Amino acid sequence: MTASSAPPIRCLLYPSLGEIREHVRVELFARALSERLGRPVVMAMSPTYEALEAELAAGRVDMAWGTAEQCNAFEPQARAVLRAVRSGSWHYHSALVCRSDAPLTLETLQGKRVAWVAPRSTGGHLLPVRHLESLGLRPDTLFSEQRFLGTYRKALDAVLRGESDVAAIFSNHTDAHAMRATLTSYLGADAPQLTPFLFTISTLADGLILTKRLSDADSELLLSVLTRMNTDGAGLEMLMGPFRVEGFVRSPGPGAPVS
Repeated sequence: MTASSAPPIRCLLYPSLGEIREHVRVELFARALSERLGRPVVMAMSPTYEALEAELAAGRVDMAWGTAEQCNAFEPQARAVLRAVRSGSWHYHSALVCRSDAPLTLETLQGKRVAWVAPRSTGGHLLPVRHLESLGLRPDTLFSEQRFLGTYRKALDAVLRGESDVAAIFSNHTDAHAMRATLTSYLGADAPQLTPFLFTISTLADGLILTKRLSDADSELLLSVLTRMNTDGAGLEMLMGPFRVEGFVRSPGPGAPVS
């Protein structure tokens, strides 16, 4: 079978960003990958985290953009997992944020309203929930309201509008500068209206799961292209805006220590 007649490589993404501009850039990234691989790459949006997991479990996709939890879960049976690099790190934390003019602390969280991303979102739900539980705080009794809004942007907007008091967002580092950059990437000029007040421990990042539907040759070629893209001047890094990443590194494994 020639490269031109080979079936497309199917990649499934969770649409955590809903703007048309990002969808267009996803298509451009797929086209750029296709040119470098010599065969078509088709990127499709999964409606939910659960639907993405179902496709992975059924072996119907070649690649998938997974959460940190999904990367950990599917890594043992994958060809490889590539962790996303942001601000020079392939780990991230979760930060609880509130309005700057209504500051919160752990001691004042009781009875507040929280906007989560999705039940299976690592940075937007699972990581902060585990952190709170490790401190003896149960979200079901701590918060007066818990809502799942689907994306980081929607959760942050809910706090901006006063519809929620708290939201959770990933943070590459536990410092004000890194947090401000992350908030600005979602909120632009409105970013100073929100401020972090709690950071969790870190986890290995989200990233691309290369499944065993890929041949060894295709898997190795993808690994080569994706891990070199932010260092070889090939231009792929310019297309990574939709994923908010600088590049990828091959995962050290879910059991690797985190900071």
